Amino acid sequence: MRRTQVSPNNYTFPFVFRVCASSEAGSLILLGRVVHGEAVRAGFDSDLHVEAALVHMYAKWGDVIEFGEEIHGFHTADREHPYWEEVYREVEILAVKLKMAGHVPDLSCTLHDMEEEDKELALNLHSEKLAVAFGIMRTESGMTIYLTKNLRVCNDCHSALKFLSHIFDREIVVRDGNRFHHFKGGVCSCNDYW
Repeated sequence: MRRTQVSPNNYTFPFVFRVCASSEAGSLILLGRVVHGEAVRAGFDSDLHVEAALVHMYAKWGDVIEFGEEIHGFHTADREHPYWEEVYREVEILAVKLKMAGHVPDLSCTLHDMEEEDKELALNLHSEKLAVAFGIMRTESGMTIYLTKNLRVCNDCHSALKFLSHIFDREIVVRDGNRFHHFKGGVCSCNDYW
């Protein structure tokens, strides 16, 4: 676009986001994040076409969390997000709170050739836990957290989200590859069938 002097607008930004979303194994993740920043700086972050394309792009890569006027995308073990250090610290706090509440990590949701301690760390870095940690950090107490996920929620994350909805007295709504999950008061609307 720069070479041809095409001005970015509410049609060109979504086109770029769709190209990034369709890239092999997320090879254009970094470009998508850079262009997202440019769209925000250009004032197109609240345009419906741009927002829809952003949600699609981030959902293809991992998880999307949206609150207020902001859309944020996460993928497992994400270190590209601008707040990743704070998010990782919050995930560590959540892991302690989950253990204190009685949550037992489901280690079967990790690779089998890992040490047990590494398996727990890997589970903590699942994209939905990163997104929920970010939501807890950035929203007021009691606000509902909404996520969109491109894959099915794993057993460990499903269990953890039930616990987190109870611990923080929040509703957490997750749309995964199969269905909507409404976590509230330690219970999921799917009755643990998904």
